[in-house]
Amino acid sequence: MNTSIQPAATSALRLRIDGEFSIYRAAELKEMVLTAVAQAPCLELDLSAVSELDTAGVQILLLARQAALARGHSLLLVDSSSAVQATLALLRVSPEVHGAEAGHVS
Repeated sequence: MNTSIQPAATSALRLRIDGEFSIYRAAELKEMVLTAVAQAPCLELDLSAVSELDTAGVQILLLARQAALARGHSLLLVDSSSAVQATLALLRVSPEVHGAEAGHVS
């Protein structure tokens, strides 16, 4: 279960989360994701290596969305694993915030 923060190919910051995005790591991941949202005008969450996403993980994603909107930042999910895609589709939620929605002018 590794997580890493690195500059993305664009001007965005990319946060990669590995392993479970669940209640068992909720405190750790909440702090990490919200810190990254506060620091980056455009945050890309790389969820390609997430093996499980439960409702606690979804709550963190939605909280990150709310924090990004409040700051006028963008939040993008990139390379989501099948576990992430299935959970978000089942719940019919999208935590992404794009530039125009965040108040950015492209």
